[in-house]
Amino acid sequence: MIKDDLEDWDWVKMGRFSDADERIVQGIMGKRFRLAHPPSTVSHPKGKVRRKGAHAKRDASLSGRAFVIEKGYRYARGKEAVIRARSRPKSDHGVMTLLRYVARTRREDEKNGQYGAVSLWDGFGAPLSVEDIHAVRKRWELLPDQDNLSRTALKHLKKSDLSALHAMGGRERLRHVQAWHFVFSIAEDGAEEGGERKLRNAMRVTVDGAFTAKGHKTVWGIHQDHTDHIHAHVVVRALSDFGGRLHSDIHGDYLHALRLRFAENLKLSGLDYNASWRVDRRYERERIMAGLEPLHDDPSPWRQGKAWRDPYANLNTWPYYFGDRAVQNMERIEDAKAIIRQLAEDAERHEWTTIAAQALRQLLDEPLIQTSWLKRAYHFVSRSAENDDVPDEYRELFEYLKTMYYDPADALASWQHMALDGAYRDQQGKVQYPHRGLANWTLRHRPEYLGCVKANAYVMGGDKELKKILRTAWLPKSHQVPEPPEYVDVFAKYREIRRVQKDRAKVIAELKRLFHRYQADWPGTWLPEVTDQAIGQAMLIEIGHKLPKVMGAGPIKAASKWKPGAGGQSGASDPVGDYGAPVLHAENENATDQKQERSQKPKSRSRRNASRGRG
Repeated sequence: MIKDDLEDWDWVKMGRFSDADERIVQGIMGKRFRLAHPPSTVSHPKGKVRRKGAHAKRDASLSGRAFVIEKGYRYARGKEAVIRARSRPKSDHGVMTLLRYVARTRREDEKNGQYGAVSLWDGFGAPLSVEDIHAVRKRWELLPDQDNLSRTALKHLKKSDLSALHAMGGRERLRHVQAWHFVFSIAEDGAEEGGERKLRNAMRVTVDGAFTAKGHKTVWGIHQDHTDHIHAHVVVRALSDFGGRLHSDIHGDYLHALRLRFAENLKLSGLDYNASWRVDRRYERERIMAGLEPLHDDPSPWRQGKAWRDPYANLNTWPYYFGDRAVQNMERIEDAKAIIRQLAEDAERHEWTTIAAQALRQLLDEPLIQTSWLKRAYHFVSRSAENDDVPDEYRELFEYLKTMYYDPADALASWQHMALDGAYRDQQGKVQYPHRGLANWTLRHRPEYLGCVKANAYVMGGDKELKKILRTAWLPKSHQVPEPPEYVDVFAKYREIRRVQKDRAKVIAELKRLFHRYQADWPGTWLPEVTDQAIGQAMLIEIGHKLPKVMGAGPIKAASKWKPGAGGQSGASDPVGDYGAPVLHAENENATDQKQERSQKPKSRSRRNASRGRG
């Protein structure tokens, strides 16, 4: 896929690329493409050598995960303690805003009569007042924004380039994270007798051991008024009094170690909670691999709102008229992703982005256009992609679409139809477009949903002028689209299949990461062995089991075989799990159905006699 031009190849070898190339790669491959580790990478990221005795608690939590994996079906499922890192503000104003939210000292809290209604404590468990919260900026010695500029911002400031400085985002302009915001949650509503007191005791010990003992100033409080579950908000100053900084990791090992500490303290307080990963629990792992459950099954109240639901699921007519075209375009992008991953396997890490950008430009310059004339007949752009057939209200937007799509008229029709989907008149008679924001976001961030894209579509997505045009674009006030008959939503069906495939890949990747970590830190022990067996069992489900019948998908083939150990070989005919437990089949609703079927079978005569105490 790489051109034979020696000069171009020299640029690739040097790892040089432009901002436009980076936008193309990030828009298609994701922001973490350059940070992704190849399959052969050992556990330690960025080649850093781990110091002897470093992160002992984190290593203990990793070894504890192997115990959960080893138990298999014998693991006693129960309530799980939950910890989430919600935010990490860099500005001093962001830290104070966060503290006002935790302490309920905002203006809206004063209007609602909840000002200062939350009890607060510091890292030592001493109560805090509202005045103490207002003095946190001085007590914590938070850096003002002018003293916390990043290197790039300092360069712009040194060159007196204020326009470039103001164009930078807040997190890009600032350097250090000044505080971390954690949420500790349990599956209790706070109405049980002593429930709030038990959580408070567990939180006091957890905060003291995890943060205060290491020199981090802390403010925490318990909320139980706006969600079904009682939870505690913890704000921790990132800079320790001992000179270090609080850091987490992208794999979640730090949060898992914190969860283990929290669960232990909950048990000491009288609340029985566990701390384990869904990937480690075999029952959930097999159902995830079979496509029966999502990997991230999060029942948190803040994830059940409007923002957490799939926004495309509320579209009524757009999937019928443009869903099949969107699936074709998405498959084209997925094929390009697969080619890029193959090219990256044989290249150095610093070459990945340039190789990907060059290959993507070539791949996306070879479109296969089949214009959907019948479905576009309902729109004003139904015959041609020439400017003469485009209304004057869309001329400026159409010029942008010509640089982004091979069929800009079809993309314009798809965007307009999505924006008009579900339009209605309110009580004042004004037309409301509930999906206009979704259509604008899709055009800028998921352009392949709307048409056959060029590589430039992912470059133009960040254009501020395009964002302004979309926000002010004209939409008809009365637009009649024929109601579609009953149909199979191929767009939703395809996205669900892709979600299951991504969940499977994430499960295998996490288990492989554990295996490499155990092999590097505890070679010759039973830890890599049980993880290798779990990988084999998971890959057998991926190879031999079908997706749920409602999806209408065939068997999913494994992308690669798992070489270390005997786990995951596709030649196994009758896979058997830990202690003789059968592998879960996707056609069955759950594992308990199998047990019920076996229990309903008539017993043999010898078993009936044995149960009655006869020989």
